[in-house]
Amino acid sequence: MAWYKNHLDTDDYYKFLSKRENDHLCQIFHLYDSEDSDGGEEEDARTKAEQMKLYEEQRQWKHDIREQKNRFEKGMWNAQCVALGGLGRDPDLTHGDMDENEVMSKADENMLNDNTLQERLERIWTELKIPEQCRVDMAMKYSDVEGAERLPEVVDHWESVTDLIIQREDLMSNLECFERSASDPNRFFQKGITGSSVSRISEEKTREKLMKSIKELEEEIVPCLLNIKNAFGDVVTYQGRSYCHKIQTDRVEMLYWLQQERREQALSANVATSEVMSQMSVKSLSMAPTVT
Repeated sequence: MAWYKNHLDTDDYYKFLSKRENDHLCQIFHLYDSEDSDGGEEEDARTKAEQMKLYEEQRQWKHDIREQKNRFEKGMWNAQCVALGGLGRDPDLTHGDMDENEVMSKADENMLNDNTLQERLERIWTELKIPEQCRVDMAMKYSDVEGAERLPEVVDHWESVTDLIIQREDLMSNLECFERSASDPNRFFQKGITGSSVSRISEEKTREKLMKSIKELEEEIVPCLLNIKNAFGDVVTYQGRSYCHKIQTDRVEMLYWLQQERREQALSANVATSEVMSQMSVKSLSMAPTVT
């Protein structure tokens, strides 16, 4: 028995190995079973709960950011519009699956679009001579998320009506230059062709041509102005004045101020004549001989 216990053959060794864990490769190379295989459904539920919690936290965070960006007080500029992600955008959390080049390309594209919109909007403000306060109010109106999404469409509508308004204002300038002499009552008392009926016929033809062109532009402008007001709540102005109201009254106002200008010139001429006559009277009296 002592010899038998001390003597081991190959069969005994194989039998011993069959009853022992002999796979040490997992420990050597750190090949362990995944947690999913051990945790089962309970672990899956915990993982999903953590994912939902993280999703809710991110959603609530973005909601809080949006609330801060969109906070509005009349007469006050909300600096958070710029500090929190820039004008019209939230801090971007959607680029986790993009590489650095894709993120930079997207950022450059957004910056280019923003710069283009800003340049177009500034051109509109300059051509319509919009006052500084009205520009600030418009920028504040379209600085939130919803406004920024509508801004490209708004700029398209404003650009179309701005081009028509500039064309009409050019024609109004031509009409004012024409009426400066064509509406002067003194022309009836002038001699030659200027005071003749032929000149009156020529004036009427020129006036009708200008008025027809202005009327055609007004028929295009008015629907555009109403569309912008109904769709976006914006009132298109020129030099700070509602253009709908300006269209209705600017021709009469132009003729009125031209007449006031003529009256001022006539009064200045009369005052100058009176002063000359007074100086001549004083001079003649001083030169008269003295009666003794």
